[in-house]
Order: sequence, then structure tokens, then C-alpha cells
Amino acid sequence: MTDYEKSVMRNIIYAVETGGQVYGNKNYGNFTEAYTNSSNEEAITIGAGQWYATEAQRLLNTIRTKNPALSASLDTAGIGSDLDNRNWSTYRESKNSDKARCIVSIIDSETGRQCQDALLDEQMEGYIQEAAALGVNDMDAKMMCANFRHQGGRGAVTRILAKTDQPYTLDHLYAAC
Repeated sequence: MTDYEKSVMRNIIYAVETGGQVYGNKNYGNFTEAYTNSSNEEAITIGAGQWYATEAQRLLNTIRTKNPALSASLDTAGIGSDLDNRNWSTYRESKNSDKARCIVSIIDSETGRQCQDALLDEQMEGYIQEAAALGVNDMDAKMMCANFRHQGGRGAVTRILAKTDQPYTLDHLYAAC
């Protein structure tokens, strides 16, 4: 992916997740309690890209690794200990708790924002490669498949592609949707 394509994907995903459906809007400091997005989500969801459960843990660990001094200074509530010792598949905190406020300060820091962008870029690259492996060659169509993948998992992509006329193009994907 080019830098421009990465930027477009960030603007799309962040808009859908935390930007009120407005291209380019985002909330890097978003903290969503367990069960808010879905009755099946048993853990917190954080950041502009809405990383859930162990992906939230991954994001926070990435920030801690990239800037240990910053993470230590912002960790006023024992988040580092939670990262190392708690089960993030079911990690729950109230958005008004000290831990939630601490997480928000970490993810909304400059380092936190950079790590969110890097993580989303990495995920989108992987999703675009998955789309290519499924026979999608057009880059715009691959980017749309990456969006589907982020929103609904690999199953969403395969269901939509099964209904899409070939060659897989953006117009054909829209028609199938």
C-alpha cells in the first residue's frame, strides 16, 4: 500500500468506528465499556480503530514498548500490571474509572496516536493481502474488502465476494452489497 492508500484507509476506518461516519474524523482517546457495542463483547474497546479485548492489550503493549518512559509516567492506575497479569478477553472497566482515564491518556498521547496509526496500517496491509489471495486484484476493491474485513471479519468478505460479479471491482462490490 502507498502512504496515500494507508491514509485513506485510516480516514475511512476511523470515521466508521469513532468519527461519526465523517471521513477524516476520529477519536484516538475513545474508550468503550464492555457490552456497549454488542451484548457479545465481554471486554473494553479502545482507540480510533476500536480495538477490542486482546487487540486493546496489544495496542497498549505496543505503546509501552515504543515509549516506556511515557507509559510509566501516564500509568497512574496500574495498567502495566493489568497488561501483564489480567485476562484481556474479559477485561472490563467503567469508563469513569481511574483505569479507564489512564488508558485514555495513554492512547491519546502522541505516541499512542502514532501506534494506533501504525497498527491500523499493519492490519489493513494484512487484510489487503487476504483480499488478493481471494482473487481481488483491483486496489480500490481490495481496500473495500479490507473495510469489510475490519468491520465484520473474514466471513463478511467471503460472503460479499460470493455475491459479487467478477472481475472484483469497486462497482461490483457496491452492487453486491
